[in-house]
Amino acid sequence: MNQRRSSVTLVLLAMAFTLASVHARADEAATTEAREDFLRGAALVKNAQWAEALAEFERSSAKRAHAVTTYNIGACERAMGRYTLARETFLRARQQNEASQGAELPQGVVTEMNGYLDEIQRLLVDVSITLDPPEASIAIDGRPIAPSSASASTFIAGVRNPGPPEKVPGKTFHVLLDPTAHVFTLTRQGYSDGVVNKSFSPGSSIALNLELNKLPATLHITSDPSNAATLIEGVDVGVTPMDLSRPAGTYLISVKKSGFLSYESRVTTQPGESANVLAKLPIEKLAITQRWWFWTGLGAVIVGGAVSAYFIALAASATRPPLNGGGLGWNVPLPP
Repeated sequence: MNQRRSSVTLVLLAMAFTLASVHARADEAATTEAREDFLRGAALVKNAQWAEALAEFERSSAKRAHAVTTYNIGACERAMGRYTLARETFLRARQQNEASQGAELPQGVVTEMNGYLDEIQRLLVDVSITLDPPEASIAIDGRPIAPSSASASTFIAGVRNPGPPEKVPGKTFHVLLDPTAHVFTLTRQGYSDGVVNKSFSPGSSIALNLELNKLPATLHITSDPSNAATLIEGVDVGVTPMDLSRPAGTYLISVKKSGFLSYESRVTTQPGESANVLAKLPIEKLAITQRWWFWTGLGAVIVGGAVSAYFIALAASATRPPLNGGGLGWNVPLPP
């Protein structure tokens, strides 16, 4: 019954469009083509071929815009369950009709269109979305969302052309959706992409938290020479070269190898980024007092000095003259 009413309305509107086109100031050839597209669309509506009719009406509108054609586009979108899109189209038809001071749409059609708008408003889903992080970009069903003229914090899904996710002002906002299944896509540099599938019942209101996970950072550590022990925050993690996956942050990296001076540096990493660390280890130059041959030689010198002193003293005693025995006449013999 509803489809029959729509078919009758569209046929009547086709007649109104034909009469209005007589007075059009646009190019006559374009107007004629637009009328032919419109009549083909009206014929398709009779068989409930909504998608095909929609294409004809859109072609007609591109050649000559008219509130009647816009209304018919909205009627096809409504019949196909594209409620958010139909709502925007009906509102545009209303604006076109008001711009013509009500000359383009019969009053009966205006009343019917207002009824459709009330019906759609009851069917739409109101989703309160909270993004984490707030700077994430969002798309629904492969399309960025459009701001609503009703509120700065309300957006509409399904009315823009396909495209990548876009940022939305604020952490929490409302989105009006068709009552069906939807795919939410979120992106943010330094975070894993998020994809959420969810179905909604007609007229429902729901809160939805969408959260992205931070990507780890990668530490690519090499050294010259290689095979050096590597420590991160004092914990041994292996030898160079190596690739380590760590949460983003700042880390103290130490690289050590026997015979070389140690390397130490603090490195700050961002989510999803890679930090390259090259540790150059200079050859360690030991002080003279730290070398083995210095102490061995020094010991030999000390021992040699003691022996020399002994023999010098011994030689001196061998040439010493005999001691005078004093009044007793005793002589002290020299040691052998």
